[in-house]
Amino acid sequence: MIGRASSTVAATFQQVLGAPPSPDGIFVEKLGTAFDAPRKGKPVTRDESRAAGRRLYDGAITTGKAEDVEALAETYIQNTGWTPDGSANFGKAWAVGRGGMPNGLAVQTLIVAENDRVASISNWDGTVTISGNSVDFQSADFLRIEDGVAAEHWDTVDYIRCFLQYFNSVRGQGEARGTRCRDRAGG
Repeated sequence: MIGRASSTVAATFQQVLGAPPSPDGIFVEKLGTAFDAPRKGKPVTRDESRAAGRRLYDGAITTGKAEDVEALAETYIQNTGWTPDGSANFGKAWAVGRGGMPNGLAVQTLIVAENDRVASISNWDGTVTISGNSVDFQSADFLRIEDGVAAEHWDTVDYIRCFLQYFNSVRGQGEARGTRCRDRAGG
């Protein structure tokens, strides 16, 4: 049931974004740029990479505004297949996501950067507009920074927990934990 429900959710989301359906599972994933591939653009410091990752969260992820994608390269590559490549598609996806959970909060609890690579762990929570249920889940994001913006992205999300809570498949389990991120953020 979980696999079928997740596939349906993913297919619906991809349809809303205008993405091609996934023929081989929930998402079509790409390997992305090899870790040891030659770098493009000017060398990037750890602090510049960390700042670019922070700007990404402060942009469309937090605001839900499709146009808040200044922290992304126009040719942004999304390797996990959640959305098609391109900064405009990323912004559109977050506008859709935030529309379903407008009070949601994503707190980066750990950010590690080295040269042009950034890794972060985030806790998410909020209330789903349609059901009124609370959700909370975690994600890990990995970015390649080029010329001060995110050029490439890999992520892993606790999709099972997210989808089950988001679509009310598990009743009452999100409410008790739904304030965890806000408590950590002091809000």
